[in-house]
Amino acid sequence: DKTEEAVLSYDKSDNEYLTFTLAPYKNDYPKGTITLIKLSSSTLGNVVLDGKDLTVEGQDERLAQILDDVKNMTDEELRAYLASQDLESVAGAEYSVYLDEECTKPLYKKNAEGTMEQTKLVTDSSGIVKLENLPVGKYYLKETYAPVKYQLSDKVVEIELTREQKDSTVYTALTDNSTVTEFISKTDIFTGEGIEGCVFEIEDEDGNVLLHSITHLQYNEETGKNECLANIPVDMFTEGKKYYFHEIEAPEIYELNTDKHEFIAHFDENGFWKGDKFVVENVRKKSKVTFEKLDVADSTRIPNCKFELRSLETDFVVEGVTDENGIYVFEDIPYGKYTYTELEAPEEYILDTEPHELVVDAEEVKVKITNEKAPELPDTSDIQVVALVGVLTMSMIGIIYILKKNTKLN
Repeated sequence: DKTEEAVLSYDKSDNEYLTFTLAPYKNDYPKGTITLIKLSSSTLGNVVLDGKDLTVEGQDERLAQILDDVKNMTDEELRAYLASQDLESVAGAEYSVYLDEECTKPLYKKNAEGTMEQTKLVTDSSGIVKLENLPVGKYYLKETYAPVKYQLSDKVVEIELTREQKDSTVYTALTDNSTVTEFISKTDIFTGEGIEGCVFEIEDEDGNVLLHSITHLQYNEETGKNECLANIPVDMFTEGKKYYFHEIEAPEIYELNTDKHEFIAHFDENGFWKGDKFVVENVRKKSKVTFEKLDVADSTRIPNCKFELRSLETDFVVEGVTDENGIYVFEDIPYGKYTYTELEAPEEYILDTEPHELVVDAEEVKVKITNEKAPELPDTSDIQVVALVGVLTMSMIGIIYILKKNTKLN
């Protein structure tokens, strides 16, 4: 914003341009400060784990309120505010600062010895760390170390300092996943496969609900198979205390498993969870599948038609034959996807050997199947007799002719 005086002179020559020199101009970048607040997610509400992503009921509203409250606070005011909110701060979390979203270009700055080093931030006992005198622009923060009991976050946090914000502090509140453990393995009894989307409610021995955990698909490198697991954040449990869990929601095709399971929290000397995961099985709902066999021309019921019902998900196969009313009922068929195929039919009907798909998803499923009679062949018995007589007559005439001819020659 400085004003300089420039003297322009004309030397009466043929030059088309006038040149002049000013003192060097220097522009400073506006600078700002990033303040990072690190909080444990378990203190922000009822934790719900969906896969390995931790979400919290009401978390967005709570965080928004926190960020709005701490605007323009001094360090002392900020620490006092966090303490008054009964929030669990995370100390000792380390972040590296980068200039690109892929985190391949670290931000360097001079240390106390005057040499350049990569910029790293470590949260203090209040879960707070500051990075000051940063030129405006975009910066990316990635967690490179998580304290014991916490899971390292792979999320990259983007922060932008602008010219308008050069004199203000940019706050970002981060919630970190507590260390999670594989707690429940959910299995379909019918197929032996895992079941996604089962919700478990976990409560303490006083009946207080602590969290809901949802099963997700996860590959097990040891077994080489996919499992459906429900995880829990272990820092919500107290060593030696008794807890319970039970299923409160399952996919539509399953019977809800309401068994209540008891467990006791145990940790090793490093604070890590001890204990094997629970294996909980679900039974599929059962259906009554009725086959009705009809003549396509007049809807007459057809008995003695044999069918095969085969699961597309496992090796489950059943067979049945229609009764005198053209009916057969398959009882207790687990919900799922099947094919049905006709194996036998009365001889006057055309056998349909093509497999047909069938979805069993209700307490009772009715299947109407029609068969077409085979076309009747014409009665050729009289024609065959006439033809035979004709052949024999012609044969006799030929024999008589040959005999007469041989007699004459003799």
